[in-house]
Amino acid sequence: MASGRYVSFAVVFALATARGPLRLRSSGAIITRASLPWGRFKLAKRDGVRRAATMTAPIQSGVIEMEKRLSYKEMHDRLDKPLVEGIPLFALSILSWQLGKELTEKLPILRDFTAKQTGIMTFLVPWGIFLVVRMLVNGAYEDLIHRRREVQPHLVGDADSQFQTVGNLRVHYKREKSGFGEVPYEALFIHGFGANSDSWEHILPWAPYRIGAASTAIDLPGFGLTERPRNLTMYDLRKGAPHLVNGLLRQLAPEKKKILVGHSMGAVAAVAAAAADPASLAGLILVSPALRSSKLKRETGPASGLMQRKAKFVLGSLVATFRVYTRAVTAFVADLIELMMRPIFSFLLRRNAHARQFWEKNLKYAWHDESKLTNTTIFKYRRPTLVRRWDSGLLSFVRATTSPRRFPSALWSGVQHLSGVFKGQNPKWESDETFAQLVALSEKEKIPILIVHGENDKLIPVNNSVDLVGSLPTARMVQFEQCGHIPHEESPERFLDAIERFKDELR
Repeated sequence: MASGRYVSFAVVFALATARGPLRLRSSGAIITRASLPWGRFKLAKRDGVRRAATMTAPIQSGVIEMEKRLSYKEMHDRLDKPLVEGIPLFALSILSWQLGKELTEKLPILRDFTAKQTGIMTFLVPWGIFLVVRMLVNGAYEDLIHRRREVQPHLVGDADSQFQTVGNLRVHYKREKSGFGEVPYEALFIHGFGANSDSWEHILPWAPYRIGAASTAIDLPGFGLTERPRNLTMYDLRKGAPHLVNGLLRQLAPEKKKILVGHSMGAVAAVAAAAADPASLAGLILVSPALRSSKLKRETGPASGLMQRKAKFVLGSLVATFRVYTRAVTAFVADLIELMMRPIFSFLLRRNAHARQFWEKNLKYAWHDESKLTNTTIFKYRRPTLVRRWDSGLLSFVRATTSPRRFPSALWSGVQHLSGVFKGQNPKWESDETFAQLVALSEKEKIPILIVHGENDKLIPVNNSVDLVGSLPTARMVQFEQCGHIPHEESPERFLDAIERFKDELR
């Protein structure tokens, strides 16, 4: 019995490794180590021609023009081609049956349970064990194939994709300039959760003409084709995002006034970046912002009486000390849970997010008119799952943007529904600090603010933005009828009209 298990395992292993890693079919200029001394490449022989294959060292700087990107057909094949079929599926079934029999004989609990069964249960129990083992074995094999299909970010980009190093992070962005010479402003568009720079594809080409600004759409860490760093701070919307956004703007247009545009979660990043450098800001546009209006806590004056001040000081010190220790313990527990459970969550996330049905089903929550949700749109949301370490980046984002106390539940929610955003269960990305920054930008800096929101938004109710604009003296709001959570994708022409009218208010 053991020999049968090993034979089937050898067959599966041979089938899994015989084809070797999935290689990139490249046609065009041949890349050699001499032409790119900073990169080492494996060269694969295909049809008698030496062609560039998968890169084994990261690109340090610049945009690679010589290397062939994956075609859209190749991307679709990697996303949609069945993972297990034919002979490998048969071999995995044999392996699962052998492992199921071994487990039944070696584990006392299963052995005793099976021995007690009578009648038809003697047949059903082994089959149940077989199906469970087969699910686990197939899942492990599929995960292996998924990882082999993942490539470097620049290989799945578009012709207009650009990469720039900001600090130590390699950032992907798309940029459009006016064809009529210089424009007075520089606009940077920040996507929402689960999206990427493609979310602005209907806006970016026209923005230079409508608002007079060279326009750039960026991928935040954990999304799109931007590098997935190991430093959690880079995923933080209030710490890492300002460094990334303002750093890129300083490289692209250091002298121009800036317009920041943020959608949903990206609105939090836009507010944080604006607060970090308000002097260079010309205007702020928030689209279906994931921000809640809240009453700022203000001091009502010093406590009267010496005993009251002492009591306040002692009680405050005890509370502060308790909070420090509590946060330290919860952070340690969260780190421990992440270390133990990350492989499992990563596996579950892969099984969900690689499926087209997952994106189609969940994206329908963001659209009011579901007929406008095209196959091309769904593909552009799925494409980043071809990037290496995409799952690790998404889990790191959830970890960095969630308090330690809420991390386990948020991580599980992230596996189920990409942090539940598509079903309105978005985590609390914003804080009182973010709202305070937004109020300060409006009251003190007099920054003009435009809020755009769809009236049929199922994720963030439009009343949320109505309350928000009431707290901001320099803000005004535009509501789109018959529109959902993503106005710039569902109604791009109306969105362009709204930001064009806002141009006259820029400072």
